[in-house]
Amino acid sequence: MIIDGTPSSCRSGECSFSYQDDATPTIDSIYPLEGQGGTDITIYGSGFSDLVSDISVIVGQFDCQIVSANATEIVCTLTNHPAGFYDISVLIEGMGVSVSSNVTCFRYLLTVESVSPTSGGVGGGTPLTITGNGFFDFVNVPATDLDAPFSYLPWFKYGLGMPSSEFRRGMGACQMGGASLSDNYTMMEIMRGDNFTTEGGVNTTEMNEPPPSDCSGDNCDANMFEVLLTSLENVYQQLPARVLLNDIWCVITESTVQQLTCVPLLTPFPSPSNVSVSVLSETVTLYFSYETLLSATPLITDVSPIVGAVTGGTTITISGSGFGASEIDDVIVTVGSSTCIVSAASDSSIECVTTASEPSFEAVLVNTPNGVAVLESGFPDTSGSGSGSGRMDDEVSLFPMYQYQLIVYSDSAVAGAGSVFGGSEVTISGGIFPNQTTSVFVGRNEAEIVDITMDTIKFRTPPSSITHDIMLEVSPFLGMY
Repeated sequence: MIIDGTPSSCRSGECSFSYQDDATPTIDSIYPLEGQGGTDITIYGSGFSDLVSDISVIVGQFDCQIVSANATEIVCTLTNHPAGFYDISVLIEGMGVSVSSNVTCFRYLLTVESVSPTSGGVGGGTPLTITGNGFFDFVNVPATDLDAPFSYLPWFKYGLGMPSSEFRRGMGACQMGGASLSDNYTMMEIMRGDNFTTEGGVNTTEMNEPPPSDCSGDNCDANMFEVLLTSLENVYQQLPARVLLNDIWCVITESTVQQLTCVPLLTPFPSPSNVSVSVLSETVTLYFSYETLLSATPLITDVSPIVGAVTGGTTITISGSGFGASEIDDVIVTVGSSTCIVSAASDSSIECVTTASEPSFEAVLVNTPNGVAVLESGFPDTSGSGSGSGRMDDEVSLFPMYQYQLIVYSDSAVAGAGSVFGGSEVTISGGIFPNQTTSVFVGRNEAEIVDITMDTIKFRTPPSSITHDIMLEVSPFLGMY
């Protein structure tokens, strides 16, 4: 022993410590090698103890409750644990940690027992509760805390589940296949794509790319879902658990080892679904356990108006059926990524007031108590009983579109006439004018911009001898005064 650089001496002459094989607890075998919480396992070996109080058995990260023990055999009862392969270690008081004469891995089994409810709308958005055993422990992150490009979408009304910290740490040498988590990155960093690259080379920084705004019709649906699904793929490659309804993601919002809740995304057409739950390398499927029904889907028949000012303040009326709303807090409406503030809601009508946005075409997304609403015109065959009738029309958007339009108007500061040699200062007012994308033309000649704010532009006229229209170019939209 050295204290502050000074070596000490041993007065008794017996100060050494030796590592000896015959003083090391040894695990020879385990039976059974797989099970769940409540399963009794027997550990065979040598160097154990007759005193239960001297023994600790750890499987993965949890204690296995000791039932009985002697020098060569330990029986303990497993507690609940996520599915997968886990190390088993034995600690004997006064002796230390056991070694294994072979691989001592225990497999926690994954089971899925029930899905509730057993049906929902094609728009998704209705939470499912799945019971079983071996699920991963997820805590809920509210949508308001999600720093991701898809967090405004209605399927994330209930937030997103993230692994609890106790399960994020190492799984041990026995974990085979499946996803694994890094201690160097939190799940929120993974969601934001903070320079995290998986072993396979997938960089999640792609998640920060916003959806394109210059879309229209079904192209806008495709763009929105391409971004959404790419983002989710990147997230789920890092997560230890996932749920699919056939090939449709069901986004986990929270989970314990024995119960999880997830929210399904949009389903292409009404159909029975197999529910598959995966935890690390384990997957269990309940066949034909959930069905998407057109009769359970909130349907939009009309949206009016479909054009409004970029400054917001336009009242939109959404008509349809099956909204299931009785008060304004029952409904969330977004126009693109901008909130539309709900002012009235019923089973057949919703009114909301737009907030400011850049000039763009955007999908109107409505989350109701009965799930996400879609356009009735997207499913032209609606004459059936609702047990799978009515297929999505590939040529029709499933969501109504709304145009945030640049509106220019005059005020008292506008100069209506000026010098033929140019140089007259003109002020025009209107909507939002992003500085980096705005140009002013008087006829075909570009004017010099003097000042620009969120709602006014001041410019100097170019030389001309005739009267011209003033054209604003806010890419890719035009406004004229």
